[in-house]
Amino acid sequence: MRLNKFSTQLLFGLTLVVCVTGILMFFHIKNHALEVVHELIGLAFAAAIILHLLNHSKPTVSYFKKMLAPALLAVALLASAALYGYAAFAAEGKGSNIVRTVVTRTLEVPLAVSAPLFSLTADSAISKLRESGLSAGSDQSINVIAQENGTMADKIVEVLVR
Repeated sequence: MRLNKFSTQLLFGLTLVVCVTGILMFFHIKNHALEVVHELIGLAFAAAIILHLLNHSKPTVSYFKKMLAPALLAVALLASAALYGYAAFAAEGKGSNIVRTVVTRTLEVPLAVSAPLFSLTADSAISKLRESGLSAGSDQSINVIAQENGTMADKIVEVLVR
């Protein structure tokens, strides 16, 4: 059986699934299963495109010999790159990463609140910091302690973890 008998139908069906799941995700109607379906069907979609192009290689080559096709492809690629760059820039510092959010919040709360995360009491945390030559108060955050001691927050965390 020749591939061109079903490559277009396969491509059409996969396009529908990727479009519907993409639209749902755009409107934040999503869960893990939907994301997995979107990603895996997206991979199948990419394979189907390659299959379709192979089955229709002569018309495809002919199409790309026209000046408009490469120009449109370039515009689409540049627009995609620009959108990706914008989205990556907009997400920076907004706590889009759950680990980043937890770490940021841990560094901003008073030491009396964050010390138990290091299996310490506020007093034992202060003692550890003072033994390392750092001044600290239980009402100060790790960020404030770092700033007042002229060091980085990760150095304060390193002392608390040791």
